[in-house]
Amino acid sequence: DAQASGACESNLLEVQILSRPPKINMMIKPPKIRIRKTSTENEEPLRIAALGGLEEIGRNCMFFEYRNEIVILDLGLQFPEEETPGVDYIIPNIAYLADRKKNIRSLVITHAHYDHIGAIPYLIGKLGNPPIYAAALTKEIILKRQEDFPNAPKLNIQIVKNGDKI
Repeated sequence: DAQASGACESNLLEVQILSRPPKINMMIKPPKIRIRKTSTENEEPLRIAALGGLEEIGRNCMFFEYRNEIVILDLGLQFPEEETPGVDYIIPNIAYLADRKKNIRSLVITHAHYDHIGAIPYLIGKLGNPPIYAAALTKEIILKRQEDFPNAPKLNIQIVKNGDKI
């Protein structure tokens, strides 16, 4: 039905990510985000930004921001390459998120590879220690890694099973 299809399309929001993080840059600035609305002025935009993991291996981190709520997806690290001698690891630049830590509702972890969980001990406190949602095995790997960081905040990890809604 053409009329119904047009009604659905008028409620969509279009999101553009304007910059991607460079391959390696120790002073990475958060990406600039431009939102273009395709419907009424009263609707709030959904902001999506990748802080790492695009066109690179490692440092996977993305967030979704809607109104005053932020959900982070992964918080990984990147291992150094030949071009970065003396660097142990590279973590996402979370300056934008740290300034809005009161709005962070959760951190969702997709799986337990270090390029998805490796930055948790270094950054979770700066993010306000939000609840973490992960599968059971991922939770155990995160907790085992936290043992190496006795001064890091105690984590609140909720197990997510297949079919769960969070």
